[in-house]
Amino acid sequence: MEQNKDIKALLILSFLFLLFKIISIYFSKLGLHGDEAQYWVWSNNVAMGYFSKPPLIAYVINFFTSIFGEAIYTLKYISVIFYLGTSFLVYVLSRMVFNERIAVLSGLTFFLLPGVSFSSFIISTDVLLLFFWTLSLYLFLKNNNMPSILLSFILGVSLGFGFLAKYAMLYFFLCSCIYIIFDRSFSKIFFKNIKYNLFTFIVFLLIISPNIFWNISNGWITFLHTYDNASLNKISLNYINFFEFLFAQIFIFGPIIFVFFLLYLKKFISFEGRILFFSCYSVPILIIIIIESFLVRAHGNWAAVSYVGLTILMVFFLENHKFKIILFNNLFSLFVGFLLFFLIVGDYKIRVFEQLRGYNSFSNSVLEESKNNNIQNIVVEDRMVYSLLSYYLRNNNLNFYTPKASSNIVSNHFQIKNGLPDNFSKNFIYIGLDSHLDYLKTDYEKKLINKVDINKVKKNVNIQKFEIN
Repeated sequence: MEQNKDIKALLILSFLFLLFKIISIYFSKLGLHGDEAQYWVWSNNVAMGYFSKPPLIAYVINFFTSIFGEAIYTLKYISVIFYLGTSFLVYVLSRMVFNERIAVLSGLTFFLLPGVSFSSFIISTDVLLLFFWTLSLYLFLKNNNMPSILLSFILGVSLGFGFLAKYAMLYFFLCSCIYIIFDRSFSKIFFKNIKYNLFTFIVFLLIISPNIFWNISNGWITFLHTYDNASLNKISLNYINFFEFLFAQIFIFGPIIFVFFLLYLKKFISFEGRILFFSCYSVPILIIIIIESFLVRAHGNWAAVSYVGLTILMVFFLENHKFKIILFNNLFSLFVGFLLFFLIVGDYKIRVFEQLRGYNSFSNSVLEESKNNNIQNIVVEDRMVYSLLSYYLRNNNLNFYTPKASSNIVSNHFQIKNGLPDNFSKNFIYIGLDSHLDYLKTDYEKKLINKVDINKVKKNVNIQKFEIN
């Protein structure tokens, strides 16, 4: 009874935290990150694919902004909504496999993870990936226990949307193969339902096919970027990258649950059906990313999809005999979450938030120079600055370009759609290094018209005027 009261209290505190999160985002003076602004720009130019990411993030932003407007808080709320949905799916999945009590604790624990709290303030592809990963786990189990054409179709759509969120969704197929190999009883069920599973795979292929065709027509550009981002061509032992990845996991999970995860590692190696299922959909991914962190590099979020299975299993292992550990862990996570959003709404001068400051003011400086010099063409070298200026100056009828010599390799999506041609023959305002414009054939006279410190990270940014001689 006492433990049930603790769970109810935790539910109430979590609801209050959700309200505080919503209020903090609404009143926060922090701006967008360059990547977030880039996704917004993409959402205004809907396509089957983009240079660095699959297209779902752009579709989702386009859907929300067409209904609720383009304010920063509207964009940020997308993450809050999807994390709520993912937490609910963690609850539903856990209830199907275990019981109501473990389900409630699993959903709460996932929702309160420090990494989830931090990511709730960021528009990212991981937010969508985690939602469709968790939904696919639930549907995969349900469809093989109670197969139907409808469930098979929905599962195929979910897998396809997960892939269109982030290519890391392909881990799902690797993990499924491992699970089918090691769980013989499930293997029999899977092959008994093979026609349903094949139908799911066909639906998946149909959903992702437009993006595949887009990649083919653009030289597999997104896949090549993903490969380059993984730095698989620069293999060498690097212990620093490993420890950076390790510390990132401590932050994402929180130190308490992370310590018990290390203590309970042996429990993950089990052929008991329920444990094996979640282990197969988390441990292999973690192993792959750990190896990658040793050999090349790995960002903390690269193992994101493993967090669902790991969280559920840790709650299962601790719930019976170490309930207070779960309770204390979640209270600590609540404290971290409240502190984080207190800092967000309080506009405290913390370095981690510096990249979110100053761009609104900088955009006004660029707009002022544009009006003073009667120039509507803005050329920006850096994709982050390009994206942020495009967002903050979205209502001012300006034309944005980025340098792109025809002989150079494409380095971002704007060079595909908004590259400055070598025969461009209009006056423009330029933000960037002069050397990136050496390819222009038109004779221009350049003049420095302003120098701005955007924030403590990006200083002495030149705003130049290029006039035709």
